Amino acid sequence: MLARSAVERGDPVARDFPECQNDAQHEAWRENRRSGHDRTFSGRASRRLDADRHLVGHAGDGSSDARIRSASGMKFFNTWQAFALLSAAFAALTAIFGKVGVAGISSNFATFIRTIVILVVSALIISWRAEWGDPRVIPGKSLFFLVLSGVATGLSWLAYYRALQLGPVSSVAPIDKLSVAFAIVLSAVFLGETISWQVAVGGALIVSGSLLIAFA
Repeated sequence: MLARSAVERGDPVARDFPECQNDAQHEAWRENRRSGHDRTFSGRASRRLDADRHLVGHAGDGSSDARIRSASGMKFFNTWQAFALLSAAFAALTAIFGKVGVAGISSNFATFIRTIVILVVSALIISWRAEWGDPRVIPGKSLFFLVLSGVATGLSWLAYYRALQLGPVSSVAPIDKLSVAFAIVLSAVFLGETISWQVAVGGALIVSGSLLIAFA
């Protein structure tokens, strides 16, 4: 009777599958189909998840490459070449600002004001980096040469600001950069550094270029 009702209802399952000729068998067959469908869907979902993970993995690789490039860039900014370039850039600004600032006042007094500003800025940087130390632990030789360096720097600034007061920046700055050539020679004489042919040629070009610009 149950089988006839399933067939009479026109159910294609009851018609095409003899094992589903009553409602109980028919319901069991549907449950098995649903379970199989769920397993099929689960397999498809798992494959899709693996594909998504694969894409995320590639994206992660790109992110890693970006982090590596960023780390390489940061490494460059912690090299002597980077700080030398920064020194050159700030030195150029020093010439421009100094030329404007020294107008109408004593060049020596302008150097004094500049020195105070440098003292304050240096103190702030040292405080920020927690680099304060006890001067008493500095070796006598180091302290002596630091004092000499300070004297040389002060005399250089006094002469530089006086030159800016008297002449154009475009002529004063190139002559001031002859200090590069002087430093190369002095480093070989007093520090025993070796001068390669590249350094020698570069120094000669700096000298010729500085003189050419200064006396153009």
